[in-house]
Amino acid sequence: MQNFQGAAENEERRRSIIYLLPIYVLLFLILLDAFIAPFLESRRLAISQVFYGALKPVCHQWPTHCLWVFGSNTALCCRCLGIFLALFFTGLFYGIRGANQIYWKTAILMNLPALIDGYSQLKGWRTSNNFLRFGTGLLAGVGAGLICFPVYLILVTSIALTFKKKHFQSNSG
Repeated sequence: MQNFQGAAENEERRRSIIYLLPIYVLLFLILLDAFIAPFLESRRLAISQVFYGALKPVCHQWPTHCLWVFGSNTALCCRCLGIFLALFFTGLFYGIRGANQIYWKTAILMNLPALIDGYSQLKGWRTSNNFLRFGTGLLAGVGAGLICFPVYLILVTSIALTFKKKHFQSNSG
């Protein structure tokens, strides 16, 4: 009985990894883009603006709020870089673990530091720094991942099961 249960858990993990693969690829490409853009700009290649432009919809890219590599700023500010990096690793955790439990309270608490840091800086009450932005971004990314990945896995699994059930019914009749 225990061997059967272990096989079912392995199958669930395998399915989770397969379902999360498009998200892993997207997050990896976003993180890669963040560092390719300054590399290309350091080589004075005009195509670097395409890479910066690709991430402009998700990040303000203010040079003073970004890491500097290759003599130029990354295409993600420190907070966004922390968020996307944490999302990537949180996604790997959910893929390996195969869990679909949502940790609402923890997720909300983990997003509070980024909200407080960003809002207090926006209002001019204080000035943040890149180390703090990156740290609050990491927390926010894990917090967002604690909600997004289980919801995504639950939705994709239910869609897959519905499709499988309809496909099975149409082939059996």
